[in-house]
Amino acid sequence: MDTFQTAVGHHQAGRIDQAEFLYREVLRLQPHHADALHLLGVIAHQKGLHSQAVELIRQALALQPETATYHVNLAEAYRLAGNLEQAAAHCRQALRLEPDRVEVYNNLGLVLEKQGQLDDAVVAFEAALTRKPHWALPYYNLGSLLHKRKQLHKASAIFSEGLRLCGTAATAQLHGGLSQVLVELGQRDTALFHCEESLRLQPDHPTALTHLGHVLGVLGRRDEARSALQRALQLAPAQALTHQRLGQLLMEEGKFAEAIAAFSQATRLEPDNATFHSSLANAYYENGRDEDAIARYRLVIQLQPQHAEAHNSLGYILQDQSKVQEALVAFREATRLRPNYADAHLNTGLLLTEMGEKEQAIAAFREALRHEPFHPEALGALAMTLRDQLPPADETAIERLLATGRVPGHRQAVVQFGMAQVMDSRNRFDRAADYARKANDWFAQAYRQRGQAYNPAEHCDYVERIIRAYPPEHFERVRGWGIETELPIFIVGLPRSGTSLAEQILASHPQVHGAGELNLARNAYRAIPGLVGKQAPGVDCIADLSRGVVRKLADDYLSGLRPHDPRALRIVDKMPDNYLMLGLIVTLFPQARIIHMRRDVRDVGLSCWLTHFRHIRWACELEHIGSRIVEYQRLMEHWRRVLPVPLLEIDYEAIVADLEGSARRLVSWCGVEWDPVCLSFHDTKRVVRTASMTQVRKPIYQRSVGRWRHYQQWIGPLIGLAGSDTGGEPGS
Repeated sequence: MDTFQTAVGHHQAGRIDQAEFLYREVLRLQPHHADALHLLGVIAHQKGLHSQAVELIRQALALQPETATYHVNLAEAYRLAGNLEQAAAHCRQALRLEPDRVEVYNNLGLVLEKQGQLDDAVVAFEAALTRKPHWALPYYNLGSLLHKRKQLHKASAIFSEGLRLCGTAATAQLHGGLSQVLVELGQRDTALFHCEESLRLQPDHPTALTHLGHVLGVLGRRDEARSALQRALQLAPAQALTHQRLGQLLMEEGKFAEAIAAFSQATRLEPDNATFHSSLANAYYENGRDEDAIARYRLVIQLQPQHAEAHNSLGYILQDQSKVQEALVAFREATRLRPNYADAHLNTGLLLTEMGEKEQAIAAFREALRHEPFHPEALGALAMTLRDQLPPADETAIERLLATGRVPGHRQAVVQFGMAQVMDSRNRFDRAADYARKANDWFAQAYRQRGQAYNPAEHCDYVERIIRAYPPEHFERVRGWGIETELPIFIVGLPRSGTSLAEQILASHPQVHGAGELNLARNAYRAIPGLVGKQAPGVDCIADLSRGVVRKLADDYLSGLRPHDPRALRIVDKMPDNYLMLGLIVTLFPQARIIHMRRDVRDVGLSCWLTHFRHIRWACELEHIGSRIVEYQRLMEHWRRVLPVPLLEIDYEAIVADLEGSARRLVSWCGVEWDPVCLSFHDTKRVVRTASMTQVRKPIYQRSVGRWRHYQQWIGPLIGLAGSDTGGEPGS
């Protein structure tokens, strides 16, 4: 047997070092031996030396340009080297020479998918299946692509067809792929069966263990899930998908910092994987690192411009930052890339609601439902927007959705909150209370499971530390340190106390800009420890403040405030929780105009309980609401005693009873001339980013005053509160 054939024999037997030595010996004697060059390139490819593989196979092709196999392997080397354009070109060259070469269609599909040409990739995978219907790999690749595109039912059908047609030995991968689709379709028990089948066919296979860990995590069996994922990492520490799934499990447990570490490892192992970068971006967002999240989503879009989910998620964070137009562009790009993307249509509608474009918002919700008729959040948004005008057909759809029991808890709760508002507007208070109770129970349980349950004792201690940090002597010590400016107006109070209404009245004035709920004061608190050189929460560092630190904090606040409207005479910061930070606010701005909105706390508590908040943990349980209110009242009484500046305290009920008189007080307090346009606040076009965004676009109405009386039998923990923050007695 000649040297070349001996080398091929070694190569086929897996003895690639011996084969490589002999191929080089052949080339020493015959430098233009095309097959030796080609197979030496294949060995380089097998060793992960893809650039070297490209060079060797190109030399072979220069000698025999019409050899299809050379084009096939050169295309794969180019693909793994990251040169997708050349990979696609050589796949097509191979098909020109051998049109029925089935593996080339599969490889071309992988290249096109990586290029973002997803429709063409589907066609390529389908061509492979047509030519070789009993080959499992293209079923897996096509099913996985459809899964990524959220075409879940089609993906399920493809995986199932592959399982039906392909031999048992080849279907372990298909079982695993199908399990991941089924878990998203809500068929969790069936998904678990397919995970177990995959492991039965490939015992201790890292990918099968990874899929099992994911499904067990979704089923709530977190200890077993972690065990499966850790076993997978023991077997294959460099498998990026396992780190990704571990990150998802940690996210479910609320361990965002650990999740960031897991996702970061996944991105290091597969730096071009847009999905992994997207998961890391989401973890950054959940951990409060918005700018890192935005940067990461922009990287995802750079890697994969047609990644609709990244555009949608980017829009969500930009919306959170009040960058309305940028967010709208991102949502619309998501729907352009994927016209049937229900979530992006939903988010477009929610943003349009904030912008006061009610009819356009409803149209966007309808578009989401056209593509996904039982989309929970879209139905919930319609219910919240239309309330007593919700059509019977939509109400029937919601009832059918809730009756199935298949909707994940958090999505079901969103719909229930929407229906609570519908029933409240129809005076069906018993049903409203029932919907609100079920929704709040789910969120309260979820917070507990994630170790994020609200702790009233901790908040009580925090309020006590605030009170200790700001005795009257503090304000004597810092007198003259802050910035003398009348630019910022602070509206504070409990959520649902009328802060949005007060801001909307003021923002209607041509010299006043309503900036919404800003985190600038909170950011100032977070910056204090670093500025004073202490490892302690900001509230525990107040005694360490110096004139220079106070001036820097005030400058930074104004630098964040002024861009909201460079020409406005006054800018309103309407963060309700700033009542916790009034001591620092007055320290920074001794001329601060502070408006404290008050409302019967029983109405406040009820409204919080009926409302779906993104991030307010204490609003899920009536006892926690009551405790929060008591601590709020205690702290406000402290501020009344010690602050060296007056507060304008306005009662929500007073605005309802006398709009003009209350509006004039607000405007006068801000130091601007009266303008009657403030009485038409509901016509003012501006972005409103609160749970009150629908109400502030309506004229003043009476039905929200004393609403708690309709719910007395369901809100016992609120009834015994000090009747109202306006001085009433319990039960008055």
